[in-house]
Amino acid sequence: SCREQPKKAVPEKETVMLVITQGADVLLEQRPDSGIWGGLLSLPEIGVSDAARFDSAVRTLVAPYGELEGCRKLQPFSHVFTHFKLHVAPFQVALKSRTLHIAERGLVWYPARKLADAPLPAPVKKLLLGVLRSDDLLAAV
Repeated sequence: SCREQPKKAVPEKETVMLVITQGADVLLEQRPDSGIWGGLLSLPEIGVSDAARFDSAVRTLVAPYGELEGCRKLQPFSHVFTHFKLHVAPFQVALKSRTLHIAERGLVWYPARKLADAPLPAPVKKLLLGVLRSDDLLAAV
């Protein structure tokens, strides 16, 4: 038959990205060399399908880095890759204070004012600049 094949649906994935800030810095992690955005800095991610577990997942993730002050939901966005579509639910997590040492390698406290030049994936950079410019973070620097 000459009918067109139906287009294959692009698989969709979801992730939660955390914009963890303390003072005028934001916590970034280096992505593995393989996979999407290989080798770039990005935001820590948690896969949370269960909203009820969200708070405890955030607390568990940030516990090594400092004391949680507050958390707010940011504007979700999607990014289309060649093989799939990624839906990102970002949250800003503010820390009151931070522990001196970042235990795991590949994590860095990055000065918010230098983010424009950071090796970040475009959608992540856009998110960060949007969030941090609208806050007092950059004004205080």
